[in-house]
Amino acid sequence: MLAVTFIPVFAEGYTTIYLAANQYWSKGYGAAHNTNYYLCGAKCHSVAPYSGVDLFRRVQCKVANTYGETIGDEAVYTLVEGATDFTEIKSKDGKLNTPTVYFHFRGNSPEQAVAVVSYTGTIVK
Repeated sequence: MLAVTFIPVFAEGYTTIYLAANQYWSKGYGAAHNTNYYLCGAKCHSVAPYSGVDLFRRVQCKVANTYGETIGDEAVYTLVEGATDFTEIKSKDGKLNTPTVYFHFRGNSPEQAVAVVSYTGTIVK
C-alpha cells in the first residue's frame, strides 16, 4: 500500500481578513514559496457578513507574484467554509520560479464580510 503525505511547508497561521463590498480583492498576503514545488494552498475556516443573517459559506482566492500577475493555473479558486485541507493551487507553466506568492481574497457575493483563512506558500506532495 502506498501512503502519500501532504506537508504544508512555511504554513501561515489563521488570518482574519475583511472583505470589501462588491467583490474587490483584498491586499496580498505574502508567503514564502519553495521554487522546487509547484503547489501552494489556502483554506477558509469561517466567513460571515458584517451584519445580518449569516448565509455565507465561501470566499474566493487568487495567487499572484510580486508584480501582481496571477500565477495560479486557474484565475480564481473558491474556498469553502470549514475546509479541513488546503485547496491546492498549482503554479502556471513558467511561473514556478516565484520565491514569494501573494494570496488575495474576496467575498463570494457583493456583500461585505469578515473571514478567517490560512494559506501556505508551498505544499510538498
